[in-house]
Amino acid sequence: ATAEGTARFVERAVQCGVHRSNVRRLGRLSCTAFGFGCYRLVPVASGGGSGGSDHVAPSPVLRRALTWSNVIDTSSHYGAGHCERIIGATLKQ
Repeated sequence: ATAEGTARFVERAVQCGVHRSNVRRLGRLSCTAFGFGCYRLVPVASGGGSGGSDHVAPSPVLRRALTWSNVIDTSSHYGAGHCERIIGATLKQ
């Protein structure tokens, strides 16, 4: 992350309806005061936390969330790495 990149993100988020009071400064960087929790990205069919198949598709829900938030909450407990692969596929999109 760069200061310039987060500034560009904040401008896009404001255009999408995020109020500037919901943006926090972290040194030279900025982040939204709210994030996107990725626990539900793991398919329920995979047992909710067991990882699922090797197939990883980008998430349209996460893609939409990234228009108003630059904080992604994830954990190694969210699908044994499957959630992180979904995030990676979405960011590559």
